[in-house]
Amino acid sequence: MKTVALVSTMFFSAKADINNIMNQMQTIKRAQNLTFGPPKSGSFSDMRAFVDPIKTMMEPIYDYGCWCVFAEDWVKAGGKPKDAIDERCKQLINGYRCARMDAKANGEECDAGNVAYTPYNFFAGGQDMETECIASNPGDACAQTACFLEGDFTMHFLTDFITGSIGVLADDSLQTANGFDRAVCLKGNANNNMGGNRECCGELPTRAPFSVTRGVQDCCGDSIYSVMSQDCCADANGDFVAGVGTCP
Repeated sequence: MKTVALVSTMFFSAKADINNIMNQMQTIKRAQNLTFGPPKSGSFSDMRAFVDPIKTMMEPIYDYGCWCVFAEDWVKAGGKPKDAIDERCKQLINGYRCARMDAKANGEECDAGNVAYTPYNFFAGGQDMETECIASNPGDACAQTACFLEGDFTMHFLTDFITGSIGVLADDSLQTANGFDRAVCLKGNANNNMGGNRECCGELPTRAPFSVTRGVQDCCGDSIYSVMSQDCCADANGDFVAGVGTCP
């Protein structure tokens, strides 16, 4: 797929912390006698991540808020994020959306929220995530993108997942199992009715869609900005957003 070009340009801020995280996780692994890594054959169909043990550890944020909607239901996500966890889920879902849009633009299909792929192994010595996702999913740009998106999402919460503190951080009132009604996310929210033509801005994992037709937003470098209150500026370091009339 042509979208593999996007994968080759992805970089994660989490990379700088990978060695420290690996050391912490290996200490926890030894202390708690846990087993990590891809599941044994047959334990989850098609090696679909999120896989155990991460999948089980994520339970406090499954069907959570407006955006933490996974598997086949990810298309139902939308609205104003309810907290920092929900905001991070929004980034993941926007990545899924742009993966689908980018593939369609190339006459292809990609459902990054459900595609079968071999996940990044956080506990195999800290190999670069970009490199491993491409190498472990050869010839499949959609699988590589899903590996990268979900790997980045997991990396953000990895310590919280492993230690169990994600259950403390999550707000019980935002879980649908406790009565949260996701319908409140969709009422009167422009984010769920972009309308007309949409494009994506930025690079994965922060790539996100915006409405071209509505004309209230545009893309500046890696950022979506409001054309009413901001300008897209340029200098030797690239494009950047600033207040109207304040570009150097």
